[in-house]
Amino acid sequence: MNTIHNILKNLNLPVIGRWFILGIIVGIVSGIGAIIFFILLQSSSIFFLNHIAGLPLEETGGESFLFPLKNIEFKRWMLLIIPTLGGLISGVLIYTFCPEAEGHGTDAAIKAIHLKNG
Repeated sequence: MNTIHNILKNLNLPVIGRWFILGIIVGIVSGIGAIIFFILLQSSSIFFLNHIAGLPLEETGGESFLFPLKNIEFKRWMLLIIPTLGGLISGVLIYTFCPEAEGHGTDAAIKAIHLKNG
């Protein structure tokens, strides 16, 4: 009986309650972020691949598309232009707004490990 009293006294329930509430908030925010990411990913793939290039997309087993597909003529040449424009746009954004992110992340990791002690 005395050990249970000591354990309950050492638990500090207000701190555990705060961590519990913070954990719930982080879980809800990250879940909403994952849902938004999924919607944006699916809408951009449907827009660029189906609506612009005309690529007939197939649904994954058990999942359906959130947005309607169009049945238009497939343009193979758009499959070269769409990724090229995406790469150019992302390159301009990185060059303009965050030049420290340029280059390969692998090179920076190897340099950090071998030359900067981790």
